[in-house]
Parts: sequence; C-alpha cells; structure tokens
Amino acid sequence: MKKTSTLTFALLLTAGAGFAQNNDASLTQYGNNHEAQIEQIGSANQAAAEVLGGNNSLLDIFQQGDGNTATMEELRDNIQAFQTQTGNDNTASISQARQNNTITQKQDGDNNTAGFTGHNIPSVRGGTYLQDQVGDGNTAVIEGANNKNVVTQTQVGDDNVATVRGSNFSDNTVTMEQTGNSNTAELYLPGSNWNYTRIIQTGDDNIANAEQSGSSSDVWITQSGDANQSDALHSGDGFIDQDQAGDENTAFARATSSAEITQEQTGDNNTALAGKTRGGLNQNSSATQTQTGDANYAEIEIRQGNGRNNSFTQTQTGDENRAYVLDAGNGNTTTQIQEGDGNLSKIGEMGNPQLGGMDVLTSQLGDDNQAFVFGNGNDRAEILQTGDMNFGSITQLAGDDHAAISQTGNGNDATIMQNN
Repeated sequence: MKKTSTLTFALLLTAGAGFAQNNDASLTQYGNNHEAQIEQIGSANQAAAEVLGGNNSLLDIFQQGDGNTATMEELRDNIQAFQTQTGNDNTASISQARQNNTITQKQDGDNNTAGFTGHNIPSVRGGTYLQDQVGDGNTAVIEGANNKNVVTQTQVGDDNVATVRGSNFSDNTVTMEQTGNSNTAELYLPGSNWNYTRIIQTGDDNIANAEQSGSSSDVWITQSGDANQSDALHSGDGFIDQDQAGDENTAFARATSSAEITQEQTGDNNTALAGKTRGGLNQNSSATQTQTGDANYAEIEIRQGNGRNNSFTQTQTGDENRAYVLDAGNGNTTTQIQEGDGNLSKIGEMGNPQLGGMDVLTSQLGDDNQAFVFGNGNDRAEILQTGDMNFGSITQLAGDDHAAISQTGNGNDATIMQNN
C-alpha cells in the first residue's frame, strides 16, 4: 500500500505574531500500518519523510522556528524515527535505516546539524541512536552503522563537533558527551564489532580522536579543562583509558592486541605518549603514565614484533620532569618514579626476545636528577636517587647482569658499565 501526500502549511502563531508562511512538508509511505506526523511552526521550514516498505513504522517531525530542514529517507520495516528542532536554521537528516532501529534527533538552538546514515545493505537493523544538541552551531554525525549499535551524542554549548564514521560496523556502544564550546570528538570504526567507546569533554577547545579497527576493545577519553588533545588508536582487544584534567595537555596512544594503557594528567601543558608508531604496543603489553604538575613529558615506545608481555609504569609529580622508555625486548618490567622538578629518566632497552628483556627500576626524589639505563638481554638494573642534581647511569650489554645505584645527597655521580 502506498500513501503519498504533499502539504504546505501556513500556521497561526501566538497573538500579535501574524502568520508564518512558506513551510513545506512531504510524506511518502509504502507498506502497512505506518504512522507519521509532521508539525511545523514558523516560516520557511521544510520537512520530508519516506518509508519504502515493511510494516509498523513510526515517524515524527516537529519544527518550531524559521529556516529549519528535516528529512527522513530510505527507511523500512518497523522504524521509529523522531526529529525535534526548536530554533532557526537547523538541519536534521536520517537515511538508510531499517528493521527495529530507533533514531532520535533533538536540537534546541540555531544552526545545528544532526545526521544519520546507515550502511547501505539490507541488514541495517536493531540499533538505538540519540543525537541531542542544546546550543548553537553544533554538529553531530553518524555514518556507516550496520546492526545493533548503541550510539549517544550529547552536546551542550556552541560549535561542538561529534562524529562517528565507519563502514558496516555492528554491536558497538558509543557515548559522546560535550559540555562547553568548540570541542571536537571523532571516532572511526572501519568494520569494527563489539567495541566500547566513551568520550567525555568538559570545557572548551578540546580535541579527542579515536580509532578502533579490531573487536572487543574499550577506549575511554575524559577531558576536563581547555585545549586538551587526546588520540587513541587501537587495532586489537584490550583497554585504553586517557584522562586529562587541566589545560593544553596532550595524550597519544597507539596499540595492538591486548594493550592496557592508562594515562592521567593533572596540570597544564603535560604530554604523555605510548606506542608512537603505527604498530604501537604489541601483545599483552601494559603502560601506565601518571603526571601531576605542569610541563611534564612521559614517553613509552614498544616496537612491534618484539614487545610482548611488558608492564611499564611512569609516575611524575612536580614540574618539567621527563621520563622515557624505548623498548624492543620481551617480558620487561619497568617502573620510573620522579617527585620534584626538572628530573630526567631514560631507559633504552634492546632486549633479546629469547632471554626476556630487562627489569628496571628508577626512582628520583628531588630536583634536576638524571638517570639512564641501557641494556641488552635478561638484565636487572636499579637506580635510586634522593636529593638534587644527582647523576646515575647503568649500561649492560652482555645479558644476565645485575646492577644497582643508590645515592642520597646532592651532586653525586655514578656510572656502571657491564659488557661481558
């Protein structure tokens, strides 16, 4: 059964407001037992809806204001779709959805855009999608969804951007919440399944980017403050969590397989990196970086192919501390703790995959201390420094070596080299 109607409304507004004009509405329905309602209050609004088959669909479009546009196209089979726009010059669109999808778009303000486009195959079904915008100039986009996804995008403020893009992704759960102005949250799901993503942004000018190209991974990004940036790219299962509280912090993580990365930054201008290359952290690796203070820098690099079963922890409390881990071995355990200002700790490992790599601990309490550890093989190294302007260095090149440096006081210098 086909029902087609084209309607032009001139609706009476409140007393003294005169008549609204030039609203257009069109409705096309194929199938049985569909329900549709279009209501427009204001001027120059446009609404169009079409159901191309199936049964029992429910469509509702409400627009109040001027210059709003709402469209629903290529919908089929028991769809529930709702578009509510209050304000001026808003745009809402829904296309390519079928079979038990529920899609809701709500906009309160001016110049907002909300768009949903499903993956263009017959099986797009069973999902729940919510796009809720309060403010002006906000953009929310969902593209490429397939089956049984749950996606929520909430924006309160102005000029925020939230996008979920991909191709044929299913069974994913995505939550994006933006409170403030000019925040950007972007997620890419290239055919990904059973992933969980949560991006929470509170403040202004924050940027969060995530890509999950595997299955059964979790990515959590939380930003509180202004001008923070967080990137997370995950191609395996496992968990990535990045929390930023403060301003102008940067967190970047790339991981493969079962990565468990946690990066927390409290303060301003901090930078934390884990797995810089495209391969990122390899199988069963874990990295934890915690920075409290300003202008701290922590970096972990585990090279793909030689970075299994690793655990890394870097904790910095104070300002302008720097900690590095550059690793190419297996089975390594590294812990670096720095409390104070201007401390530098660097571990460069070239572990033999057959021997299991290095076990390293560096701890520096004070200011302007430096600790360096370099090794190759199943080595153990420990540097403990308490005071200011201490220097400790351990180099182990043979394998199965053990070395320890402990210094208390100021201006101490210690070097250990083992080569055979």
